[in-house]
Amino acid sequence: MTSNKQEKKPWLKVILFNLLCFGIIIVITELIYGGWLHKDKPLKVACVSLYCSAKFEYDSPTFGKTKFSKDKYGLRGRKSSNSDIDIVVVGGSTTDERSLDDKQEWAYVLEQEFIHSGKSIEIVNAGIGGQSTYGHIWNFNKWFPHIPNFSPKYILFYLGINDIDFRHRLRFIRPGNIPGNSKIWYDIKQLTFKVFDDIRGLSFFYEILRNIKGTIAASKAGLSYRMDVSDVIYEVEFDSNKNNWDNYKNDFLKEEFVPRLKELLRLTRKIGAEPIFVTQRTARWVLKEGKIFGQGANTNRGTEIFKGKKYFFNSSDIGFKEKLLSDSVLEFCEKNKLLCIDGFSNFPINNNTTSDLTHTNAEGSRKIAEKLFELLKPRIQL
Repeated sequence: MTSNKQEKKPWLKVILFNLLCFGIIIVITELIYGGWLHKDKPLKVACVSLYCSAKFEYDSPTFGKTKFSKDKYGLRGRKSSNSDIDIVVVGGSTTDERSLDDKQEWAYVLEQEFIHSGKSIEIVNAGIGGQSTYGHIWNFNKWFPHIPNFSPKYILFYLGINDIDFRHRLRFIRPGNIPGNSKIWYDIKQLTFKVFDDIRGLSFFYEILRNIKGTIAASKAGLSYRMDVSDVIYEVEFDSNKNNWDNYKNDFLKEEFVPRLKELLRLTRKIGAEPIFVTQRTARWVLKEGKIFGQGANTNRGTEIFKGKKYFFNSSDIGFKEKLLSDSVLEFCEKNKLLCIDGFSNFPINNNTTSDLTHTNAEGSRKIAEKLFELLKPRIQL
């Protein structure tokens, strides 16, 4: 028995030696090609969520030939890293618009509207899919400071859809109310995700993996938001008695959402820009004779508990939440004498201008851009 064990030991040593050599090679490769020693280390970490240097081209059954690209700083539509930016648009997936071609997304079309009117202007898209106002604040702290020559005149926030719920996407910012409202939980999440974000952002091998995944997603038109909405039926009538909306307005909008708007105002002016707040809505509901009717069957799509109070939401409740949030933004703008666009009421969002009742198709984005141009041109100085 002793003799057999001794015979196996050389093989174990060979395996361990090879693993050690393999590990050393990985570490050396990471140090040489990764971002661990890079002067733009914070930006490389942020780029995990920003699709920096993205160049996707694919054929989509919904949108046809599509090109989605971003520069090395994660910005879409910037002409060069030395160009002067007039307007930066910030928002979630309805701003990011990765389903649409670079020349179809509404920020680009808006820029062209100004140019055709005789204004030399640059509008840059900083939209990130999934971002709420939590993520917009993150931009100022973790992203914008690392972009050279970043001094826009205006920052346009296209918001509303991703902020109507209590639950927010952990990928872009880690709010302290998931779960509950525990400061300890928040700190743990911040620390945990910071470690993972550092590894993903700085690792050479992870960047290779991310590029491969992106290529596969693009080839499958995986960047597209699409569903058949041609025959959608709106039959879920809104019931105002189901939830205590006064609690929603006081506990969530006034105490949680509006303070984030104040912070965005402060951060925008801190970099020498002026904010433009633009509200939005989805096509998951319609108004019929002044009443909200949601899309689909009359079933609750979610139950949420916030500050010990339970809320039940279906598609009609979503419409009412979008209205309350839009009103909250408009009230904030009026109180602080800010430029605000009521996109909730003015943009033609319906099943013909969206690909999935939320994200606009090329026609919908063009109409948003045209309406924005009409409302912005007399009110901003460029």
